Amino acid sequence: MNMLQFELFASVARTQNISRTAAQYNVTQPAVSHQLKTLEQAMGLELIHRTRRGVVLTDAGRELLPYVQEILAIKDRAETRMRNMAEGTVGHIRIAALSSASAQVSDCLLPLYAQHPDIQVDISLMEGTELIEALRQDSHDFYFGVDNMAPDNMGYVSVIIARGRLALFVNRAAAESIDLSDWGTVARHPFVSVPKSDVSLDKKIMTVCRNRGFTPRIISIYNRAESVVLSVNAGLGVAILPGALRELYQRPNVLAFPIDGEDARADTVFVWNPDRLTGTGEIFRDIVLQLYGQTLPE
Repeated sequence: MNMLQFELFASVARTQNISRTAAQYNVTQPAVSHQLKTLEQAMGLELIHRTRRGVVLTDAGRELLPYVQEILAIKDRAETRMRNMAEGTVGHIRIAALSSASAQVSDCLLPLYAQHPDIQVDISLMEGTELIEALRQDSHDFYFGVDNMAPDNMGYVSVIIARGRLALFVNRAAAESIDLSDWGTVARHPFVSVPKSDVSLDKKIMTVCRNRGFTPRIISIYNRAESVVLSVNAGLGVAILPGALRELYQRPNVLAFPIDGEDARADTVFVWNPDRLTGTGEIFRDIVLQLYGQTLPE
């Protein structure tokens, strides 16, 4: 196996056409077929199936594709990092952030780049389940999430950097039927929501509903907050999400009403593992804390 085989396999999976892949890589069609056949022999499984319309992945090919994509992404990041180091970039930090915290990430990067333009920053915008997994794996240097996301037993330090609230996202056509002083008007509507594996947000949503006397009738669950907003825009239901997502995912038919009460807080927290902090990391940590008027916890 080699990187060329992985690249050709990923391209064929995307184009479903060997001739297009051959043109993309400036090689002949037989050369592409040979490399794919060699990859199949190495794996011991048929990965693609040829049809009149082109090629499709077999079950084994579909199983392999995410691994190949991850390998190629790691390769790209490694090449970028080595190239940047060769050109004089001396520092490197990896940030994972919820989409609802993207404004805070952007605000923190402005002074970082102004003061230290030679630092490379990799940013991964994630959904709640992805960020929770990243925290469990300790895969990044810093995390921008919501309170109570970090595992208690891994030594993370977290600081609140922005106050926020959950909001009720509703379709414009349904807005007149909803009165947040009477949550019975909300309970009548079907809900769309995030999965229960997004533990922190799901728990907050259910707590807000329970404290207001009802259990939401959830008709659809989506693994991405953007998909929840899109379904509200289409009129499929209402949703409770961090209010910051209204500006990030602007849709013409979506209104967002902030929810009052302590249980509806959705504060943005800045999280790091002090055991893996480098000198570059300390620079970024101090910039974030100074920007938001915070100090290191005792």
